[in-house]
Amino acid sequence: MAEVEAFFTQMKTATETGSDTTITLVEYVNSIGARWKRGLDLTSTAELYDAGLRSRVLPALGHIKVANIGAGMIDRTIDRWETDLSASTIKNSIAPFVRVLDEATRDDIIAINPAKHRARRSFNKNISRGTGTLRTHAIPDLATLTKLAEACARIHQSYSDHVMLAALLAARGSEVSGLLVGDID
Repeated sequence: MAEVEAFFTQMKTATETGSDTTITLVEYVNSIGARWKRGLDLTSTAELYDAGLRSRVLPALGHIKVANIGAGMIDRTIDRWETDLSASTIKNSIAPFVRVLDEATRDDIIAINPAKHRARRSFNKNISRGTGTLRTHAIPDLATLTKLAEACARIHQSYSDHVMLAALLAARGSEVSGLLVGDID
């Protein structure tokens, strides 16, 4: 009986706000189109986020009603991803999911975004040593970075320059490729 009353409360809210609280995640993403991409770099970030959303988030959670998606469900999904995917891939899946659920919050489908704080997970990248925590990196030091850049230079010097700029400036590839000579002092 409580489920029936909850359903009718949902329906009443939907008629008051004009939002469908029974919509699944796939239906919702399709209904908002590219609205969740506002403000993203459409040449790089948006493509990665769209791939993460469509190839990981929607297959995992797309059949669930947006109003029923909770933090625990999201955490369990991320836990499964962590067994096979890199931290970067996971982040490129969580970030668009957060943006989509931000839209659902604005549309009054959900009260709060349960994915918001999931984006801050460490994704098994921290290794505990004693009382402190050390961060591991794919390229641990300047000598390894230089070795990688030298290998890239054997193909073309611009590749080496790109690697060094991206690493030393903590910049994305698209940010480095957009640099002009006058941008660097």
